[in-house]
Amino acid sequence: MKYKENFKKGMVRLIISTGISYKKLSELTTISQPTLKKWDDEYRQECLDEKKREAEKLKKQEEENMRCTAWHQYGSGAGRFE
Repeated sequence: MKYKENFKKGMVRLIISTGISYKKLSELTTISQPTLKKWDDEYRQECLDEKKREAEKLKKQEEENMRCTAWHQYGSGAGRFE
């Protein structure tokens, strides 16, 4: 059976996020351990890079939300101490 790229990457993301062994995942999915290992070798770095980019994006959003909250809570600061 030919698997699509997104499916393969999904398996690698599962391996990364859960730490599941090739043996256990093979038992659950009936995909051979050598195939899972091959996918892991092929896509691991790409999946880790995606995860890092997503974390950075979330961090930027959180920082922006904090700035907006502070601005709304304390105002722009103009004329506060006049």
